[in-house]
Amino acid sequence: MYSIPKYDTGSIVDIRFTHDAMPDRIYIETVYHKDNSNGWIYRVFSEKSGKFIFMRENEIIPSNRTAKVYENPIIQSLYNDGYRFCGNSKRETAINRASKLKSANYIANVILMDAFDTEGNTLDDQYGLWVRYNYQIGNSSAHNRIIVK
Repeated sequence: MYSIPKYDTGSIVDIRFTHDAMPDRIYIETVYHKDNSNGWIYRVFSEKSGKFIFMRENEIIPSNRTAKVYENPIIQSLYNDGYRFCGNSKRETAINRASKLKSANYIANVILMDAFDTEGNTLDDQYGLWVRYNYQIGNSSAHNRIIVK
């Protein structure tokens, strides 16, 4: 007998940014289980790749977005406009990273702005790096699932 899948069809999940991976937002289109598999498999649309991909349940690491900084209207506006947080860095590091990312063919826009800590306080001598991919997934699975820009 199989366990219940963690994510439902139609769910939208923000994938956590790590130092090894860019953030992503996925829309779960299909959930299935193969007889020879030991876990659920999801067919998802990925903002980052701009296409449908397959992910195992253990590969989906959601961003909790529970820190106080996410109450900041500027941060909320960025998320609602399709931007994804890529971390805070010292200014020179952030500028170099932004320069590399702006030429990536899967990224539509790159923003450098004041950096905030988890409590919402501004960090001196740091920038927050945000990207918007060519394809964005809206905030609701009920409408505008995939926004092509």
